[in-house]
Amino acid sequence: MTVVPAAARGRGWPPDWGRLAGGIVWLTAALLVGLALPLVLADQTGSLVSLAIIGLVAGIGLVVFAFARPEALFVVAFVLLAVVRTNPAPVDLIFALLVVSTLSRGRPFARVPPLIGVGLVLFGILSIASTINALDGRRALVFGSTTVYLIVLALWLTGMFENAALTRRALKAYVLVAVASAIIGILALEVPFPGRALFLYDSQRPMALFKDPNVFGPFLVPAAAIMLEELIRPRLLGWNARRSFLAFATLSAGVVFSFSRAGWLNLGIAIAVVVCVYAGRKRGLAATARSIGAIALCALLGIGLLVSTGSLSFLESRSHLINYDTQRFAAQSTALEHASTHVLGFGPGQSEVELNISTHSLYARVGYEQGLLGLALMIGILGATLLVAVELVARDSDLHGLGSAALLASWIGLLANSFFVDTLHWRHLWVVAAFIWCASALSAQAGLPAGKLRPAIAAITNSGSRSSSTS
Repeated sequence: MTVVPAAARGRGWPPDWGRLAGGIVWLTAALLVGLALPLVLADQTGSLVSLAIIGLVAGIGLVVFAFARPEALFVVAFVLLAVVRTNPAPVDLIFALLVVSTLSRGRPFARVPPLIGVGLVLFGILSIASTINALDGRRALVFGSTTVYLIVLALWLTGMFENAALTRRALKAYVLVAVASAIIGILALEVPFPGRALFLYDSQRPMALFKDPNVFGPFLVPAAAIMLEELIRPRLLGWNARRSFLAFATLSAGVVFSFSRAGWLNLGIAIAVVVCVYAGRKRGLAATARSIGAIALCALLGIGLLVSTGSLSFLESRSHLINYDTQRFAAQSTALEHASTHVLGFGPGQSEVELNISTHSLYARVGYEQGLLGLALMIGILGATLLVAVELVARDSDLHGLGSAALLASWIGLLANSFFVDTLHWRHLWVVAAFIWCASALSAQAGLPAGKLRPAIAAITNSGSRSSSTS
Protein backbone atom coordinates (compact mmCIF):
# COMPACT_ATOMS: atom_id res chain seq x y z
CA MET A 1 0.00 0.00 0.00
CA THR A 2 1.56 3.26 -1.15
CA VAL A 3 0.65 6.83 -0.42
CA VAL A 4 0.10 9.10 -3.41
CA PRO A 5 1.86 12.48 -3.12
CA ALA A 6 -0.37 15.47 -2.57
CA ALA A 7 0.43 16.83 -6.03
CA ALA A 8 -0.95 13.66 -7.58
CA ARG A 9 -4.24 13.53 -5.72
CA GLY A 10 -7.23 12.77 -7.89
CA ARG A 11 -5.15 11.35 -10.77
CA GLY A 12 -5.18 7.75 -9.45
CA TRP A 13 -3.05 5.19 -11.28
CA PRO A 14 -1.03 6.21 -14.34
CA PRO A 15 -3.53 5.77 -17.20
CA ASP A 16 -1.48 3.14 -19.03
CA TRP A 17 -1.22 0.99 -15.89
CA GLY A 18 -4.95 1.23 -15.27
CA ARG A 19 -5.83 0.28 -18.84
CA LEU A 20 -3.35 -2.59 -18.75
CA ALA A 21 -4.72 -3.91 -15.43
CA GLY A 22 -8.31 -3.60 -16.63
CA GLY A 23 -7.49 -5.28 -19.94
CA ILE A 24 -5.80 -8.20 -18.20
CA VAL A 25 -8.74 -8.69 -15.82
CA TRP A 26 -11.36 -8.62 -18.56
CA LEU A 27 -9.32 -10.83 -20.92
CA THR A 28 -8.82 -13.39 -18.14
CA ALA A 29 -12.53 -13.31 -17.28
CA ALA A 30 -13.50 -13.76 -20.93
CA LEU A 31 -11.13 -16.72 -21.33
CA LEU A 32 -12.45 -18.40 -18.19
CA VAL A 33 -16.05 -17.96 -19.28
CA GLY A 34 -15.27 -19.16 -22.77
CA LEU A 35 -13.53 -22.29 -21.48
CA ALA A 36 -16.00 -23.10 -18.71
CA LEU A 37 -19.32 -22.45 -20.45
CA PRO A 38 -19.22 -25.41 -22.88
CA LEU A 39 -18.22 -27.77 -20.05
CA VAL A 40 -20.97 -26.51 -17.74
CA LEU A 41 -23.68 -26.72 -20.39
CA ALA A 42 -22.61 -30.02 -21.96
CA ASP A 43 -25.00 -32.24 -20.00
CA GLN A 44 -27.72 -29.74 -19.14
CA THR A 45 -31.35 -29.63 -20.24
CA GLY A 46 -32.73 -27.09 -22.68
CA SER A 47 -34.28 -24.88 -20.01
CA LEU A 48 -31.03 -24.64 -18.03
CA VAL A 49 -29.09 -23.86 -21.19
CA SER A 50 -31.57 -21.07 -21.99
CA LEU A 51 -31.24 -19.63 -18.47
CA ALA A 52 -27.45 -19.79 -18.69
CA ILE A 53 -27.48 -17.96 -22.03
CA ILE A 54 -29.85 -15.32 -20.63
CA GLY A 55 -27.58 -14.93 -17.61
CA LEU A 56 -24.52 -14.59 -19.83
CA VAL A 57 -26.23 -11.92 -21.95
CA ALA A 58 -27.30 -10.07 -18.80
CA GLY A 59 -23.75 -10.29 -17.48
CA ILE A 60 -22.35 -8.84 -20.70
CA GLY A 61 -24.93 -6.05 -20.47
CA LEU A 62 -23.80 -5.26 -16.93
CA VAL A 63 -20.17 -5.16 -18.04
CA VAL A 64 -21.01 -2.72 -20.83
CA PHE A 65 -23.11 -0.64 -18.42
CA ALA A 66 -20.25 -0.61 -15.87
CA PHE A 67 -18.05 1.11 -18.44
CA ALA A 68 -20.66 3.24 -20.22
CA ARG A 69 -22.68 4.46 -17.19
CA PRO A 70 -20.77 3.61 -14.00
CA GLU A 71 -22.43 6.41 -12.00
CA ALA A 72 -25.93 5.10 -12.73
CA LEU A 73 -24.86 1.54 -11.90
CA PHE A 74 -23.35 2.82 -8.64
CA VAL A 75 -26.76 4.17 -7.58
CA VAL A 76 -28.38 0.86 -8.61
CA ALA A 77 -25.91 -0.92 -6.32
CA PHE A 78 -27.13 1.13 -3.35
CA VAL A 79 -30.69 0.09 -4.15
CA LEU A 80 -29.57 -3.56 -4.21
CA LEU A 81 -28.05 -3.26 -0.74
CA ALA A 82 -31.56 -4.21 0.40
CA VAL A 83 -31.42 -7.55 -1.46
CA VAL A 84 -29.17 -9.96 0.42
CA ARG A 85 -30.58 -13.48 0.46
CA THR A 86 -27.40 -15.29 -0.63
CA ASN A 87 -23.65 -14.82 -0.61
CA PRO A 88 -22.54 -13.41 -2.94
CA ALA A 89 -25.54 -11.13 -3.31
CA PRO A 90 -26.54 -9.34 -6.55
CA VAL A 91 -25.01 -6.12 -5.23
CA ASP A 92 -21.62 -7.83 -4.95
CA LEU A 93 -21.54 -8.58 -8.69
CA ILE A 94 -22.28 -4.94 -9.51
CA PHE A 95 -19.75 -3.59 -7.02
CA ALA A 96 -17.08 -5.98 -8.36
CA LEU A 97 -17.70 -4.81 -11.93
CA LEU A 98 -17.56 -1.18 -10.84
CA VAL A 99 -14.31 -1.66 -8.94
CA VAL A 100 -12.61 -3.06 -12.04
CA SER A 101 -14.13 -0.53 -14.46
CA THR A 102 -13.28 2.52 -12.33
CA LEU A 103 -9.75 1.35 -11.58
CA SER A 104 -9.09 0.71 -15.25
CA ARG A 105 -9.98 4.35 -15.83
CA GLY A 106 -7.42 5.53 -13.29
CA ARG A 107 -9.92 6.69 -10.65
CA PRO A 108 -8.58 7.34 -7.10
CA PHE A 109 -8.74 4.09 -5.18
CA ALA A 110 -9.12 5.13 -1.56
CA ARG A 111 -9.12 7.99 0.92
CA VAL A 112 -8.61 6.45 4.33
CA PRO A 113 -6.85 7.66 7.50
CA PRO A 114 -3.43 5.96 7.17
CA LEU A 115 -3.42 3.97 10.42
CA ILE A 116 -6.87 2.58 9.67
CA GLY A 117 -5.70 1.65 6.17
CA VAL A 118 -2.71 -0.21 7.60
CA GLY A 119 -4.97 -2.03 10.06
CA LEU A 120 -7.34 -3.09 7.28
CA VAL A 121 -4.52 -4.47 5.15
CA LEU A 122 -3.03 -6.37 8.09
CA PHE A 123 -6.41 -7.84 9.05
CA GLY A 124 -7.01 -8.94 5.46
CA ILE A 125 -3.61 -10.65 5.36
CA LEU A 126 -4.20 -12.29 8.75
CA SER A 127 -7.64 -13.50 7.66
CA ILE A 128 -6.08 -15.25 4.65
CA ALA A 129 -3.17 -16.65 6.67
CA SER A 130 -5.51 -18.08 9.32
CA THR A 131 -6.94 -20.54 6.77
CA ILE A 132 -4.00 -22.86 7.51
CA ASN A 133 -5.74 -23.90 10.75
CA ALA A 134 -9.19 -24.45 9.22
CA LEU A 135 -10.87 -27.83 9.38
CA ASP A 136 -13.25 -26.95 6.53
CA GLY A 137 -10.95 -25.52 3.88
CA ARG A 138 -13.68 -24.73 1.37
CA ARG A 139 -15.72 -22.75 3.88
CA ALA A 140 -12.58 -20.97 5.07
CA LEU A 141 -11.72 -19.94 1.52
CA VAL A 142 -15.22 -18.61 0.78
CA PHE A 143 -15.61 -16.84 4.13
CA GLY A 144 -12.11 -15.34 4.09
CA SER A 145 -12.50 -14.18 0.48
CA THR A 146 -15.74 -12.43 1.39
CA THR A 147 -14.00 -10.60 4.24
CA VAL A 148 -11.18 -9.45 1.97
CA TYR A 149 -13.68 -8.39 -0.71
CA LEU A 150 -15.59 -6.24 1.79
CA ILE A 151 -12.37 -4.58 2.96
CA VAL A 152 -11.45 -3.78 -0.65
CA LEU A 153 -15.01 -2.56 -1.28
CA ALA A 154 -14.88 -0.17 1.69
CA LEU A 155 -11.53 1.22 0.57
CA TRP A 156 -12.80 1.70 -2.97
CA LEU A 157 -16.02 3.36 -1.78
CA THR A 158 -14.04 6.08 -0.01
CA GLY A 159 -12.62 7.08 -3.39
CA MET A 160 -16.07 7.12 -4.98
CA PHE A 161 -17.55 9.18 -2.15
CA GLU A 162 -15.34 12.11 -3.17
CA ASN A 163 -17.96 12.84 -5.82
CA ALA A 164 -20.55 14.97 -4.02
CA ALA A 165 -23.42 14.59 -6.52
CA LEU A 166 -22.89 10.83 -6.85
CA THR A 167 -22.73 10.39 -3.06
CA ARG A 168 -25.99 12.28 -2.56
CA ARG A 169 -27.75 10.18 -5.20
CA ALA A 170 -26.47 6.99 -3.61
CA LEU A 171 -27.59 8.13 -0.14
CA LYS A 172 -31.04 9.04 -1.44
CA ALA A 173 -31.30 5.62 -3.10
CA TYR A 174 -30.33 3.93 0.19
CA VAL A 175 -32.86 5.90 2.24
CA LEU A 176 -35.67 5.26 -0.25
CA VAL A 177 -34.98 1.53 -0.51
CA ALA A 178 -34.76 1.31 3.29
CA VAL A 179 -38.16 2.99 3.59
CA ALA A 180 -39.57 0.67 0.92
CA SER A 181 -38.13 -2.37 2.73
CA ALA A 182 -39.76 -1.26 6.00
CA ILE A 183 -43.13 -0.77 4.33
CA ILE A 184 -42.97 -4.13 2.54
CA GLY A 185 -41.92 -5.91 5.72
CA ILE A 186 -44.74 -4.45 7.82
CA LEU A 187 -47.35 -5.01 5.11
CA ALA A 188 -46.25 -8.61 4.62
CA LEU A 189 -46.69 -9.18 8.35
CA GLU A 190 -50.18 -7.73 8.50
CA VAL A 191 -51.76 -7.87 5.01
CA PRO A 192 -52.41 -11.25 3.32
CA PHE A 193 -51.34 -10.30 -0.22
CA PRO A 194 -50.11 -12.96 -2.70
CA GLY A 195 -46.44 -13.90 -2.26
CA ARG A 196 -46.05 -12.19 1.09
CA ALA A 197 -44.25 -15.26 2.48
CA LEU A 198 -41.23 -14.14 0.45
CA PHE A 199 -40.80 -11.21 2.85
CA LEU A 200 -41.44 -13.09 6.11
CA TYR A 201 -39.02 -15.03 8.30
CA ASP A 202 -41.95 -16.67 10.10
CA SER A 203 -45.53 -15.74 10.90
CA GLN A 204 -44.45 -13.08 13.40
CA ARG A 205 -41.28 -11.53 11.99
CA PRO A 206 -40.63 -9.81 8.64
CA MET A 207 -37.27 -9.83 6.88
CA ALA A 208 -38.07 -8.06 3.56
CA LEU A 209 -35.46 -9.20 1.03
CA PHE A 210 -32.86 -10.13 3.62
CA LYS A 211 -32.33 -13.65 4.91
CA ASP A 212 -32.82 -12.77 8.58
CA PRO A 213 -34.82 -10.18 10.58
CA ASN A 214 -31.66 -9.51 12.60
CA VAL A 215 -30.12 -8.04 9.45
CA PHE A 216 -33.28 -6.40 8.13
CA GLY A 217 -33.91 -4.31 11.26
CA PRO A 218 -30.38 -2.92 11.70
CA PHE A 219 -30.16 -2.15 7.95
CA LEU A 220 -32.83 0.50 8.53
CA VAL A 221 -31.06 2.20 11.46
CA PRO A 222 -28.47 4.34 9.60
CA ALA A 223 -31.26 5.60 7.34
CA ALA A 224 -33.33 6.44 10.45
CA ALA A 225 -30.36 8.34 11.94
CA ILE A 226 -29.94 10.26 8.67
CA MET A 227 -33.62 11.19 8.61
CA LEU A 228 -33.60 12.28 12.26
CA GLU A 229 -30.71 14.63 11.57
CA GLU A 230 -32.53 15.82 8.43
CA LEU A 231 -35.50 16.71 10.65
CA ILE A 232 -33.21 18.75 12.89
CA ARG A 233 -30.97 20.22 10.22
CA PRO A 234 -32.04 19.54 6.60
CA ARG A 235 -29.15 19.78 4.14
CA LEU A 236 -28.85 16.45 2.33
CA LEU A 237 -32.07 15.31 0.64
CA GLY A 238 -34.01 18.54 0.20
CA TRP A 239 -37.21 17.05 1.68
CA ASN A 240 -39.72 19.03 3.70
CA ALA A 241 -40.27 18.30 7.39
CA ARG A 242 -43.41 16.23 6.84
CA ARG A 243 -41.76 13.93 4.33
CA SER A 244 -38.67 13.53 6.51
CA PHE A 245 -40.82 12.72 9.55
CA LEU A 246 -42.82 10.10 7.63
CA ALA A 247 -39.60 8.48 6.47
CA PHE A 248 -38.16 8.49 10.01
CA ALA A 249 -41.39 7.07 11.47
CA THR A 250 -41.57 4.34 8.81
CA LEU A 251 -37.95 3.31 9.32
CA SER A 252 -38.36 3.23 13.10
CA ALA A 253 -41.51 1.13 12.76
CA GLY A 254 -39.63 -1.26 10.49
CA VAL A 255 -36.95 -1.75 13.14
CA VAL A 256 -39.56 -2.32 15.86
CA PHE A 257 -41.51 -4.83 13.76
CA SER A 258 -38.34 -6.75 12.88
CA PHE A 259 -38.45 -7.82 16.55
CA SER A 260 -34.66 -7.86 16.58
CA ARG A 261 -33.55 -6.99 20.11
CA ALA A 262 -30.09 -6.01 18.90
CA GLY A 263 -31.80 -3.88 16.26
CA TRP A 264 -33.85 -2.14 18.95
CA LEU A 265 -30.66 -1.44 20.90
CA ASN A 266 -29.01 -0.17 17.72
CA LEU A 267 -31.90 2.20 16.98
CA GLY A 268 -32.17 3.42 20.56
CA ILE A 269 -28.47 4.24 20.72
CA ALA A 270 -28.50 5.95 17.31
CA ILE A 271 -31.43 8.17 18.26
CA ALA A 272 -29.89 9.04 21.63
CA VAL A 273 -26.55 9.96 20.02
CA VAL A 274 -28.13 12.30 17.46
CA VAL A 275 -30.18 14.04 20.18
CA CYS A 276 -27.18 14.35 22.51
CA VAL A 277 -24.95 15.75 19.77
CA TYR A 278 -27.37 18.55 19.00
CA ALA A 279 -28.15 19.15 22.67
CA GLY A 280 -24.45 19.78 23.22
CA ARG A 281 -24.09 22.30 20.41
CA LYS A 282 -24.52 26.04 20.66
CA ARG A 283 -28.13 27.14 20.26
CA GLY A 284 -29.09 23.48 20.20
CA LEU A 285 -32.13 23.82 22.46
CA ALA A 286 -34.62 24.34 19.63
CA ALA A 287 -33.12 21.52 17.57
CA THR A 288 -33.21 19.19 20.56
CA ALA A 289 -36.84 20.07 21.26
CA ARG A 290 -37.79 19.33 17.64
CA SER A 291 -36.03 15.99 17.71
CA ILE A 292 -37.58 14.95 21.04
CA GLY A 293 -41.00 15.96 19.77
CA ALA A 294 -40.56 13.88 16.61
CA ILE A 295 -39.33 10.89 18.63
CA ALA A 296 -42.23 11.15 21.08
CA LEU A 297 -44.76 11.30 18.24
CA CYS A 298 -43.11 8.29 16.58
CA ALA A 299 -43.28 6.39 19.86
CA LEU A 300 -46.99 7.10 20.25
CA LEU A 301 -47.69 6.07 16.66
CA GLY A 302 -45.59 2.94 17.14
CA ILE A 303 -47.43 1.89 20.28
CA GLY A 304 -50.73 2.45 18.52
CA LEU A 305 -49.58 0.34 15.58
CA LEU A 306 -48.42 -2.47 17.86
CA VAL A 307 -51.73 -2.48 19.73
CA SER A 308 -53.85 -2.33 16.58
CA THR A 309 -51.97 -5.23 14.97
CA GLY A 310 -51.96 -7.37 18.10
CA SER A 311 -48.16 -7.44 18.22
CA LEU A 312 -47.70 -5.93 21.68
CA SER A 313 -47.65 -9.30 23.47
CA PHE A 314 -45.01 -10.64 21.07
CA LEU A 315 -42.96 -7.49 21.65
CA GLU A 316 -43.12 -8.11 25.40
CA SER A 317 -42.07 -11.75 24.98
CA ARG A 318 -39.07 -10.68 22.87
CA SER A 319 -38.03 -8.20 25.57
CA HIS A 320 -36.90 -10.97 27.94
CA LEU A 321 -34.06 -13.47 27.87
CA ILE A 322 -34.99 -16.78 26.23
CA ASN A 323 -33.40 -20.23 26.37
CA TYR A 324 -31.55 -19.65 23.11
CA ASP A 325 -29.72 -16.69 24.67
CA THR A 326 -28.02 -18.98 27.19
CA GLN A 327 -26.65 -21.17 24.38
CA ARG A 328 -25.55 -18.15 22.38
CA PHE A 329 -23.72 -16.49 25.27
CA ALA A 330 -22.07 -19.83 26.12
CA ALA A 331 -20.80 -20.08 22.53
CA GLN A 332 -19.39 -16.55 22.76
CA SER A 333 -17.65 -17.38 26.02
CA THR A 334 -16.15 -20.57 24.55
CA ALA A 335 -14.97 -18.70 21.46
CA LEU A 336 -13.18 -16.05 23.51
CA GLU A 337 -11.65 -18.65 25.83
CA HIS A 338 -10.08 -20.38 22.81
CA ALA A 339 -8.90 -17.15 21.17
CA SER A 340 -5.36 -17.83 22.36
CA THR A 341 -5.26 -21.49 21.29
CA HIS A 342 -3.75 -20.66 17.88
CA VAL A 343 -1.72 -17.55 17.13
CA LEU A 344 -3.59 -17.12 13.85
CA GLY A 345 -6.93 -18.42 15.14
CA PHE A 346 -9.01 -21.34 13.89
CA GLY A 347 -9.57 -19.89 10.43
CA PRO A 348 -12.32 -17.91 8.62
CA GLY A 349 -15.85 -19.25 8.98
CA GLN A 350 -14.87 -22.03 11.38
CA SER A 351 -17.07 -20.92 14.28
CA GLU A 352 -20.06 -22.77 12.80
CA VAL A 353 -17.87 -25.81 12.06
CA GLU A 354 -16.23 -26.29 15.46
CA LEU A 355 -18.68 -24.73 17.93
CA ASN A 356 -22.17 -25.97 18.79
CA ILE A 357 -23.80 -22.80 17.44
CA SER A 358 -22.59 -19.61 15.77
CA THR A 359 -21.01 -16.99 18.03
CA HIS A 360 -23.56 -14.29 17.11
CA SER A 361 -20.93 -11.67 17.88
CA LEU A 362 -18.44 -9.93 15.64
CA TYR A 363 -15.90 -9.76 18.46
CA ALA A 364 -16.23 -13.39 19.54
CA ARG A 365 -16.04 -14.58 15.92
CA VAL A 366 -12.90 -12.61 15.11
CA GLY A 367 -11.24 -13.64 18.38
CA TYR A 368 -11.94 -17.32 17.67
CA GLU A 369 -11.18 -17.31 13.95
CA GLN A 370 -8.23 -14.87 13.77
CA GLY A 371 -6.95 -15.18 17.34
CA LEU A 372 -6.07 -12.45 19.81
CA LEU A 373 -3.98 -10.64 17.20
CA GLY A 374 -6.94 -10.49 14.83
CA LEU A 375 -9.23 -9.34 17.63
CA ALA A 376 -6.77 -6.59 18.58
CA LEU A 377 -6.58 -5.43 14.94
CA MET A 378 -10.36 -5.42 14.56
CA ILE A 379 -10.89 -3.52 17.82
CA GLY A 380 -8.21 -1.07 16.67
CA ILE A 381 -9.95 -0.52 13.32
CA LEU A 382 -13.39 -0.11 14.88
CA GLY A 383 -12.10 2.04 17.73
CA ALA A 384 -10.05 4.30 15.46
CA THR A 385 -13.09 4.76 13.22
CA LEU A 386 -15.10 5.72 16.31
CA LEU A 387 -12.49 8.31 17.30
CA VAL A 388 -12.54 9.73 13.78
CA ALA A 389 -16.34 9.95 13.89
CA VAL A 390 -16.16 11.74 17.26
CA GLU A 391 -13.72 14.25 15.81
CA LEU A 392 -16.03 14.86 12.84
CA VAL A 393 -18.80 15.70 15.32
CA ALA A 394 -16.45 17.98 17.30
CA ARG A 395 -15.67 19.88 14.09
CA ASP A 396 -19.33 19.76 12.95
CA SER A 397 -18.12 18.29 9.65
CA ASP A 398 -20.25 16.60 7.05
CA LEU A 399 -19.79 14.54 3.90
CA HIS A 400 -21.58 16.37 1.11
CA GLY A 401 -24.52 17.07 3.43
CA LEU A 402 -24.43 13.77 5.33
CA GLY A 403 -24.13 15.02 8.90
CA SER A 404 -21.51 13.88 11.38
CA ALA A 405 -24.17 13.26 14.05
CA ALA A 406 -25.85 10.62 11.86
CA LEU A 407 -22.47 9.05 11.07
CA LEU A 408 -21.45 8.82 14.72
CA ALA A 409 -24.91 7.55 15.71
CA SER A 410 -24.89 4.87 13.02
CA TRP A 411 -21.40 3.73 13.95
CA ILE A 412 -21.99 3.50 17.71
CA GLY A 413 -25.25 1.66 17.04
CA LEU A 414 -23.43 -0.83 14.82
CA LEU A 415 -20.68 -1.37 17.39
CA ALA A 416 -23.30 -2.17 20.05
CA ASN A 417 -25.24 -4.39 17.62
CA SER A 418 -22.02 -6.30 16.92
CA PHE A 419 -21.88 -7.64 20.48
CA PHE A 420 -25.04 -9.67 19.83
CA VAL A 421 -24.98 -10.31 16.07
CA ASP A 422 -22.07 -11.19 13.80
CA THR A 423 -21.85 -8.09 11.57
CA LEU A 424 -18.50 -8.80 9.87
CA HIS A 425 -20.11 -9.43 6.48
CA TRP A 426 -22.82 -6.78 6.69
CA ARG A 427 -22.43 -4.57 3.63
CA HIS A 428 -23.87 -1.53 5.36
CA LEU A 429 -21.30 -1.82 8.18
CA TRP A 430 -18.52 -1.26 5.65
CA VAL A 431 -20.49 1.41 3.79
CA VAL A 432 -20.95 3.47 6.99
CA ALA A 433 -17.25 3.01 7.78
CA ALA A 434 -16.35 4.23 4.29
CA PHE A 435 -18.50 7.35 4.79
CA ILE A 436 -16.62 8.14 8.01
CA TRP A 437 -13.17 7.47 6.54
CA CYS A 438 -13.84 9.57 3.44
CA ALA A 439 -15.26 12.45 5.50
CA SER A 440 -12.15 12.38 7.68
CA ALA A 441 -9.76 12.26 4.73
CA LEU A 442 -11.49 15.13 2.95
CA SER A 443 -11.46 17.19 6.16
CA ALA A 444 -7.75 16.49 6.54
CA GLN A 445 -7.18 17.48 2.92
CA ALA A 446 -8.96 20.77 3.62
CA GLY A 447 -6.10 21.55 6.02
CA LEU A 448 -7.65 21.71 9.51
CA PRO A 449 -4.98 22.95 11.96
CA ALA A 450 -3.55 19.96 13.79
CA GLY A 451 -3.71 21.76 17.12
CA LYS A 452 -7.48 21.35 17.19
CA LEU A 453 -7.23 17.59 17.20
CA ARG A 454 -7.00 15.39 20.25
CA PRO A 455 -3.67 13.51 20.40
CA ALA A 456 -5.21 10.06 19.84
CA ILE A 457 -7.18 11.26 16.82
CA ALA A 458 -4.24 13.26 15.52
CA ALA A 459 -2.17 10.08 15.45
CA ILE A 460 -4.76 8.52 13.13
CA THR A 461 -5.43 11.48 10.86
CA ASN A 462 -2.38 13.76 10.87
CA SER A 463 -0.54 11.91 8.15
CA GLY A 464 -3.81 12.01 6.23
CA SER A 465 -3.60 15.82 6.33
CA ARG A 466 -0.36 15.56 4.35
CA SER A 467 -1.62 12.89 2.00
CA SER A 468 -5.00 11.29 2.43
CA SER A 469 -5.04 9.22 -0.75
CA THR A 470 -4.15 5.57 -0.34
CA SER A 471 -3.85 3.11 -3.21
